[in-house]
Formats: sequence, structure tokens, C-alpha cells
Amino acid sequence: MGRVARAGAGPRQLRNELLTAWLRRPLPVALRLTLAVAATAHRDPETRAALTETLARLPAALARRRPLPRGLEADIRLLERPARPSAGDRRYVG
Repeated sequence: MGRVARAGAGPRQLRNELLTAWLRRPLPVALRLTLAVAATAHRDPETRAALTETLARLPAALARRRPLPRGLEADIRLLERPARPSAGDRRYVG
């Protein structure tokens, strides 16, 4: 869910992504994503609404928390890492 807070995400979608992080991802990941959204909430009413709804539902989500298995979490972290250019990638200027 390094994908949270992307442009165009409605409040419900953003809320659901944050709650999914709290339900399934390691706590530091969920906290980092929530703080990233909180940092922009003052500028955007939809983001603020999503954060408010997330915080209202957070106690219930934490009560139902079931983190992903370690292997799956490791795979997700690989997918979330920024892509590095390979040796075969070329930039042509012209």
C-alpha cells in the first residue's frame, strides 16, 4: 500500500486502503501510510474526510487485525520498492 494518497482517489477508496493497511500490514507500515495521508489532509477536504473516517473505524479494525504471513509481506515489499533501471535500459537523446 505504498500506493496510498494518490491523486484522484476518493475518500472511500483512500479510507479503505488505510484500513486494509491497519488490518493486514505491519504496524510501522500502516502508521507510515497514515502519517503520509495526514500530512496532506489539511490541504484537501476529501483526504481529510478519508482520514476522519479511518480514525473512526480504527479501533474496530485493530480488534480484527490479522497481519499477512511474513513471506507474503516480503513479496509485497519487493513490489513496492521503486524500480531501478537495469543495465539494458538505455536513454537516447536526439
